[in-house]
Amino acid sequence: MKILFICAIYHEALLFRNLLDSIESQSDAEIYVFNGVEKGTVVKDKFKAIIDNKVFIKECFTKLDSKLYFPKRRKLARTLSSNINVSDYDFIHAHSLMNNGYVAYMISKNTAMKYIVTVRNTDINRHMRIPFLRKIAGKIIDRASGVIFLSKPYRDYYIQHYISPEEKEAFLLKTTIITNGVEQFWIDHKVDKPHVMSNDVVKLIFVGRIDKNKNVSLILDACDELFRRGIKVALTAIGETADTEELKKLKKKGYVNVKAFMSKEELIDEYRMHDIFVMPSKTETFGRVYLEAMSQGLPVIYTRGQGFDGQFDEGVIGYSVDSSDSGELADCIQHVIDNYLLISKNALENIDRYSWNEIGKQTLELYNRVI
Repeated sequence: MKILFICAIYHEALLFRNLLDSIESQSDAEIYVFNGVEKGTVVKDKFKAIIDNKVFIKECFTKLDSKLYFPKRRKLARTLSSNINVSDYDFIHAHSLMNNGYVAYMISKNTAMKYIVTVRNTDINRHMRIPFLRKIAGKIIDRASGVIFLSKPYRDYYIQHYISPEEKEAFLLKTTIITNGVEQFWIDHKVDKPHVMSNDVVKLIFVGRIDKNKNVSLILDACDELFRRGIKVALTAIGETADTEELKKLKKKGYVNVKAFMSKEELIDEYRMHDIFVMPSKTETFGRVYLEAMSQGLPVIYTRGQGFDGQFDEGVIGYSVDSSDSGELADCIQHVIDNYLLISKNALENIDRYSWNEIGKQTLELYNRVI
């Protein structure tokens, strides 16, 4: 089995290589990657190791093309067709609906090549908000041999808003839910017993980009509410700053410690020094940081209706919250405190299901159905 990944962001995320390696290690599959990028793109040092002979990376569109839907995708499709003989492959896996999926759709129309498409956060929360793109999405999905959603809430949302009752049964037969995995480092270094919560001050940790979408303001409001209830908390926020106004809000609070982006070797120590992971993002494809925290025995609080929601029942490894309700977030932190040992134990016991070995196995099952 020979598979072509179409992935425009391969060069800036490790998860696609994790999936590729997992599938190849468990099968006779050969996977190669088309990674079309904007002119002038520079690959960061930490991603250079994954740009090898399995990856065709090519500058093929301009910054202006990126602002226009059709020019960018057509240039991607032309570049792919000019440089890769798609007839050498059994099928294509396009790693987003509206970007890579449209390229796969164009290739398929010209060659009858089968393809699978993965629906991501940007597809649901950005592209599908534009009416004319919804029709294109429908065409891409109709022609696809399989559709992967990263979470049940995203599939449910898609069905509710874009699939008619008459189409629902056929749509469900074509779709499957396969989450992202967690890097093997976190599986190998998971703690061997549940976390013990701090005595006097509940230590919260946030790891992610500091911007409006990650919703650190809501965490601060919830912390202020907990103080009013007589619960002392401290918050450590770790990550790159993308919005200086959000950073200023964090730094105004005496109970907040802001730290820059860290390597996983540094980050693991931070998780182990804290009690609860909190990230109520407004939108989120999946959020692998929740898994990182779980591997260290931390209960997690995540956004209702977004990528990680639906993985577990409420209260098993943590709680979902409304991303606009700081009172509910404070309540959920309090619920975690009240049931801490059990939730920490559950987090540890469930982390192995997110190993890339398991995610690769699920993806292979879909591939074998398609081929």
